Amino acid sequence: MLAWRNGGIALALVALCAAACSAPLTRGPLGLGTLLPHGDDSTAAWGEYRLHPAPCEPHEPRPLVVAFHGAFSSPAEMEVESGLSRLADREGFHVAYPYGSGFLGLLQHWNSGHCCGPAQENGVDDVAFTRRVIAAVRDEVAVDPSRIYLVGMSNGGMMVHRLASELSDIVAAAAAVSGTIGGRPSEGAEVWRVPPPRRAVPMLLIHGDADEIVPWDGGVDAFGSQGRTFLGVDDAVEFWRVANHAVGPGASHVLLGGRLSRTRWEGDTPDAEVVLYRVAGWPHAWPGGEYTRDLPLEDVLLGYEAADVIWPFFVGHTRPPRGTGDGAVVPDLRPCPR
Repeated sequence: MLAWRNGGIALALVALCAAACSAPLTRGPLGLGTLLPHGDDSTAAWGEYRLHPAPCEPHEPRPLVVAFHGAFSSPAEMEVESGLSRLADREGFHVAYPYGSGFLGLLQHWNSGHCCGPAQENGVDDVAFTRRVIAAVRDEVAVDPSRIYLVGMSNGGMMVHRLASELSDIVAAAAAVSGTIGGRPSEGAEVWRVPPPRRAVPMLLIHGDADEIVPWDGGVDAFGSQGRTFLGVDDAVEFWRVANHAVGPGASHVLLGGRLSRTRWEGDTPDAEVVLYRVAGWPHAWPGGEYTRDLPLEDVLLGYEAADVIWPFFVGHTRPPRGTGDGAVVPDLRPCPR
């Protein structure tokens, strides 16, 4: 995630990486590896992404969730903290965990347009890279093309905002955790915003109102360098509400004794849906995994899993590819991977 436990070390590493990565960064071939058997270790290493395949039913296309880690994080960490692979086994979907751009396999970031690190500074084309990852997954396992979803944390959540817009032709729905639609990469720079999507994309936002890295109301990153600032949660909601033609004011519900509030905007079509979860007193962290598992017994967020609200949101949305008429899914004739 964008936050780190030792800010001084992280800033030193960022400076080292920036000095070493002055040349433009590019994405090489995916270099697909061998799919590991589904079992005790069902996560496959693919070179530039990891794949957790769903329990296989021969020739049955499954939904695909593409999960983006935060800055200074990794696919393995995203898999653990999100709990998506465990949920995928239960619900029957694939999860791909791409690797961001890094330095010697470390300090991985995404170019979300306004953030972060060398990926943004050197203009890495992570939109094209994501298309290639999705295509590569579809070459290896049976994927339902009408149910391709995106989720990300922090810098990964920012990347999800960008991808949902620029890949609106293939994305059925998206969820951004602790991410934003834009900001300034440095003091004095122009504000960068996600461009409007060509098609409405249902969007779920989860954000803590005590986030010190990507503040709820927007502003300066408390641990960032060079005066980096982010737009606020209200900006993100308004962006997607306008883009999706969702009407307001949204209908709100208070959950878990006030620790959570859920606000939903809708329009004339299911694609218009925008949902915001505000987590009271929550910092810059994924609401789940070790972060909620280790809370005090009296905390109502003990054991809470954001994935348990993200997946039902995804299930409610499909994106029939253009030109498919009624959107029927053609059976996939490939066998289960071995």
